[in-house]
Amino acid sequence: MKFTLADTRHNSELCRLARDIPMPGNIQVAFGRDPDFFYGRKVEGKVSQTIVAIEEDKVIGLGCRSIKPMYINGQVVNFGYLSGLRGSEAARGTTALARGFRFLRRLHEDKRTLAYITTIVEDNVYAKNLLESGRAGLPRYIDLGKYYTLAINMNSWRRGRLRRDGISVSRGDRVGMKEIVAFLSRCGKERQFFPVYTEEDFHSEYTRDLDPKDFYVAIRRNEVIGVVAKWDQSGFRQNIVTGYAGLLKSFRWALNLVLTMTRFKALPEPGEQLRMFYVSFVCIKDNDPKVLEKLLETLYQDNKTKEYHYCVIGFHERDDLQDAIRRYVSVRYTSRLYLVAWEDGVDMCNRIDRGRIPYLEIGTM
Repeated sequence: MKFTLADTRHNSELCRLARDIPMPGNIQVAFGRDPDFFYGRKVEGKVSQTIVAIEEDKVIGLGCRSIKPMYINGQVVNFGYLSGLRGSEAARGTTALARGFRFLRRLHEDKRTLAYITTIVEDNVYAKNLLESGRAGLPRYIDLGKYYTLAINMNSWRRGRLRRDGISVSRGDRVGMKEIVAFLSRCGKERQFFPVYTEEDFHSEYTRDLDPKDFYVAIRRNEVIGVVAKWDQSGFRQNIVTGYAGLLKSFRWALNLVLTMTRFKALPEPGEQLRMFYVSFVCIKDNDPKVLEKLLETLYQDNKTKEYHYCVIGFHERDDLQDAIRRYVSVRYTSRLYLVAWEDGVDMCNRIDRGRIPYLEIGTM
């Protein structure tokens, strides 16, 4: 078994591996990257590397390292993100993981970042125990708490009505990216790990398939007080339902009957694509859930008649903005957020202010 950085020669096998290995859960979803695995990686960071494990000329495992500017303690820092860890049956029960991290450690010597963030699915007890153990030269994993990814059903019903609040919502092409970027910088620096983007970045491959009109901007008394973006990445990322588990597997037919009768969109058949978009660049002045609630309602109204099953948004467990989705029917996936560091990055990680609420840009994960 050997490890190397992937290039276009590995494209078809990387697409196959991404498509064939679903994430566990009651709804099992594989994250396809057809037809070009690397096309979608551009959004993950200005440095984007894919490590592959190869045995007998076949790719049997992969993991991704990306680096981009983020706000850490209110300052712009180039910080890393580890993602996309996948292994075929041939890689399991071998030394592939330990050897892969040794290869990653050599990449880390480029000094482009001191540390990383990553997430592990809460139910994946085996992976959590292994990676937290520090065995076999693994880096240190520092637990930062739970991170919730919520899939909001794009149905025709919500609980209650919004109150009049003096907030209007405009599209980004009317407000202008200059003002949006200024707001993201001003408010985003209050969070840990909020991504840093320039106005030029929003017209580049780093925000592929995201247009200024996809931004929704909350305004009160001529002041921008909140921003979200609708990011439909189906042109380069596919979310394919591979199966169902638990009660959903046995009673999906009955649930779909009820959903259809109540004007909800039915759950897809295995093999079908889960049509969705990300609610990205969530940035709210004073972290006010009422502002996010207004933005989500406008976003919802604009897209409820389209062919989306879900929109997806993420929150750290300490984030009060979660209150904004109480009106919606949603499915919650729980992960744990970690800082990851070797010896050269531990001191920096210890200086990160735990009082600031973490933010993950799920559209770039």
